Amino acid sequence: EFRFFHLDGQTIVLEDYLQIRPQREAELREHIRSGRVLVGPWYVQPDEFLVSGEAIIRNLQIGRRIARSYGESMPIGYLPDSFGHIGQMPQIMQGFDLDTFVHGRGVFISQTGSTEYWWEGLDGSRLLGIFLVNWYDNARRFPADPDDAVKFVERAVSRLKDANAGQDLILMNGVDHLVAQENLSEIRQGLDQSYTAGTLHHTTLPSVIDRLRDAAGEHLRTISGELRGEGEGTLLTGVLSARVHLKQANSTTERLLETWVEPYETWAALLGKRYDRDFLRYAWKMLLHNHPHDSICGCSIDQVHREMLPRFDQAQQVGHELLDRSLAFIAAQVNTTWDDAGDAHETTAVLVHNPLPRLRSEVAIFELDFAQRPDYCAIELIDDQGNPVPVQVLRRTQRLRKHLSPIDIPQEIPVSRYTVAAHFEDLPACGYRTYTARLLKQLPKTDGDMAIVGGLENEHLHVKVAADGTLTLTHKQTGAIFDRLNFFRDEGDIGDQYNYYKPIADRTVETLGGTAEVTILTSGPVIAELEVVVRPRLPIAARPDHEGRSDETVEVPIRSRVRLLRGSDRVEITTEIDNTVNDHRLRAIFPLHAPVTSALADTTFGVIDRAVEIPSFWPFSSRDRPHRSFVDLRAPERGLTVLSRGLYEHDVRPDGQLELTLLRCVGQMFVDFSTLEPRDFVVEGQCPGAYRFEYAIQIHDGSKNTADIAESAAAFNAPLRIVQTEHHAGSQPTTRSFLQLEPSALQLSAVKRAEDRESIIVRCFNTTDQAVIGTLQVPGNWRAAYRTNLDEDRLQSLVVGDDGTLTLHAEPWQIVTVELEPQR
Repeated sequence: EFRFFHLDGQTIVLEDYLQIRPQREAELREHIRSGRVLVGPWYVQPDEFLVSGEAIIRNLQIGRRIARSYGESMPIGYLPDSFGHIGQMPQIMQGFDLDTFVHGRGVFISQTGSTEYWWEGLDGSRLLGIFLVNWYDNARRFPADPDDAVKFVERAVSRLKDANAGQDLILMNGVDHLVAQENLSEIRQGLDQSYTAGTLHHTTLPSVIDRLRDAAGEHLRTISGELRGEGEGTLLTGVLSARVHLKQANSTTERLLETWVEPYETWAALLGKRYDRDFLRYAWKMLLHNHPHDSICGCSIDQVHREMLPRFDQAQQVGHELLDRSLAFIAAQVNTTWDDAGDAHETTAVLVHNPLPRLRSEVAIFELDFAQRPDYCAIELIDDQGNPVPVQVLRRTQRLRKHLSPIDIPQEIPVSRYTVAAHFEDLPACGYRTYTARLLKQLPKTDGDMAIVGGLENEHLHVKVAADGTLTLTHKQTGAIFDRLNFFRDEGDIGDQYNYYKPIADRTVETLGGTAEVTILTSGPVIAELEVVVRPRLPIAARPDHEGRSDETVEVPIRSRVRLLRGSDRVEITTEIDNTVNDHRLRAIFPLHAPVTSALADTTFGVIDRAVEIPSFWPFSSRDRPHRSFVDLRAPERGLTVLSRGLYEHDVRPDGQLELTLLRCVGQMFVDFSTLEPRDFVVEGQCPGAYRFEYAIQIHDGSKNTADIAESAAAFNAPLRIVQTEHHAGSQPTTRSFLQLEPSALQLSAVKRAEDRESIIVRCFNTTDQAVIGTLQVPGNWRAAYRTNLDEDRLQSLVVGDDGTLTLHAEPWQIVTVELEPQR
């Protein structure tokens, strides 16, 4: 009979089990209450680099609340098999009163000095690290034979004793691939008599770690920052790009929930709408179901990943419905009668929403519906001060718009749908501004086109397309020129879903120096867009001997839409490919043309400067690195930034070449690299079909503030949203900001209702290595304000002014969570 059993540090298994055997809930609860079954603190065991910081926080919030509802949450940061660990995990775990971290990847004993060490995060938060040096199955399946059992223990102890700092050794009986050992208690009782070199205790992680912590001291080594030490492929870096469509769907869902749905549910609730916590929790749980590392990493069998797509769909469906309701509710409260001159069929009110916490000027592309009027062909936009807005009609179509009513059957209304690009200035922080759109019979005069001969141009940039389709960017302010940007390199990949492996006799195909077809898609005063098509011939697959690529090739067109917007200092690119070949990796290449002195990338709740050269003590390591939304390369007087949506893998070459992975296609889940023998074939891991990749380029003089780059990345990942509404009276002004946050070093992470109270939670983080004193303003009637930890326990009272302003003190890289308690 088992004395104790660890339920893998996660609580989703409780929900899964009770869906099938609800009749055993009372028995399960009793085992958890008595301490025989240990659960939590996670909801699921996540990957840390492919999900957002907010997703990690919600994972712990949900997991700990479920565990506590059954009895107690295990107070250990248990992440035994995640593929590396983010540098802010110590701060996150301390935000949930977790002070110990147990793991099996990311460091070497040569680094830590022993299996116990101190792990210090970016902000200085510190955890006791427990490295399961022989992984978390170092004592799986004790032999039943008494003599063999003694030898088994002796071997396990011999592998650990020289690495341990103290006298207690952790033997882990089991692993995620095995069932619980049914005869363990019987074998252990026999070992009590036959094993004489020490004492075996069947105990719990919290118990043994209490002993280790008591023995630990300052003599233990301290390891700082992210844990991505790699030897012989143990970090499994290829998961950053395996099955990229999963990463893109996850990014889309996270941005929807974090940037739009939760904040706008909060703002609408301030105006009187009910905050729909139940649907939000459902959407978050659907999303988190896809965050286990073997799921989001794309390294399981095809069936696992097929089942992920409906979960993303469900979370997005709920998110979009909640957002539509919140936006409509806010629009209904706004007074839009300030300019209703003209036929109601010819005018409409438009609310433009900015979800970012600072004033913003940006181009939005959106659709407006009007009653069908064949004599009208254009639109003008007027702001609430009567000023015209630069606008460009991209197309007009005749459509049937479905109208849904809660009191009538659906109807279809004939409309003229205008697709419009407009440049909006000074949009309020986390707020909206109201405009009037009016139909015109003639196209208004414009102040010029941004498409020029062979390229694009606006106030900041000159973009030239070369004969091979590469881009040359000239920064007008500095005169800096960057050329050969955005060419493509395709390489063979005979690896698996875990690791990229280049064939010995690879055939690399590049579009640099080739030919391209260039077409102007649209041009005007607000937006100009070109299509650049290159047609490389790619080998159809790896050779049967896995030493090279096939001699047979096929043309695989790569289409890039290159877009320049009014007032923007970035070039936006959407690249599309219909993948018809196997066993390859496709990358977009951006040369800095200078040796790299700094390679910055955003990470969870921070920015990290990684060494370009791989450490010598990382044998057989990959060069591939993770990022969240940007990579920034620097050299003296030169800087190159690439922003991305849902693309998380890059490489930086010492000569200054940035390589952004778009697609990695392999047909096996696992390869024995000693023999190149594939195992567990996964046809869908070859990623056949149509793919779209979104990224952008910025150039600078090498001194651009990293907080400003983070701001640009946030803007690229949070396009403006437009709500069309009727002219009507309302209690709310035509322009309103719900929240402002200064300075730009503080990035907004969350706006939501508290998990267990009716208060509002606002979370931000310091993106710099300098302490920041900032201000947060949330206009409203607040009874009190508090600084909380990440689990929303109150830590200290804050002074909030009558206008809803608070002063925030953020240490370097610190995550700051504020609770605003409304008047009752």
